[in-house]
Amino acid sequence: MMKEDQKQFLFRYIVSRDLTVDLAIEIFDHMAAQIQQLMDDGLDFEDALEDVKDSWHYDLKVNPNLIFAYNKSKLNQRMKWSLMWAIVKKSAIIGLCMAIIFTVFAIQFNTMYVLYFSAGILILYVILHFTMNFKFIKNWTRLRKKYDNYLLSVYDEGMAIVPVGVLLPQLFFWDFNFNKSFDVNIFDLVIYFSLLFFIYFTAVYTYFSFKKLKEVSSRIQDFLPYLYANRFYD
Repeated sequence: MMKEDQKQFLFRYIVSRDLTVDLAIEIFDHMAAQIQQLMDDGLDFEDALEDVKDSWHYDLKVNPNLIFAYNKSKLNQRMKWSLMWAIVKKSAIIGLCMAIIFTVFAIQFNTMYVLYFSAGILILYVILHFTMNFKFIKNWTRLRKKYDNYLLSVYDEGMAIVPVGVLLPQLFFWDFNFNKSFDVNIFDLVIYFSLLFFIYFTAVYTYFSFKKLKEVSSRIQDFLPYLYANRFYD
């Protein structure tokens, strides 16, 4: 069996490939199993590690692309997008439906009332989010500060719920440019629809990201002892 210090060495190596901790855990499980198999076949840890590192060299090689994936391994990019794409698609569908519904309402009724109702839903969402998840948000924020040399999760976008509230004033900004009876002007209609879609897509995206973050957080915390903590963090 691999010793704890050997597991720690392996995990730190994987994270050094600039992977988020949750992705590193997935790779660690595979690499540790391979190393253990080689050790069972008679190799010592160092030789088994080198053989396994060679087999993962291409996937863990840092991507030299300075524009789109600076300092990211190829595997990091593939794994991240395979996980996030499902959330993006779901958020886009829901955001599209919400934008269509509120745009139709805006055409039929007074624009200002529809805007207030839309903003009210988002404000209520943000308030409920912080009320129900305050303890987790507080603890997770502390972890991020304590292990500030690492990216803990690909789902950390879920912590970006606050910017959703920042988007709300934009609804009212565009309202001032509309006729209150909402004469159906194509340009105004496109702007209104696009803005609603962007806001609701962002809200839904952060919701699902945060939900996944809570699911993987306990697994991440199990591996934090293998990492270097910020010694100046109290």
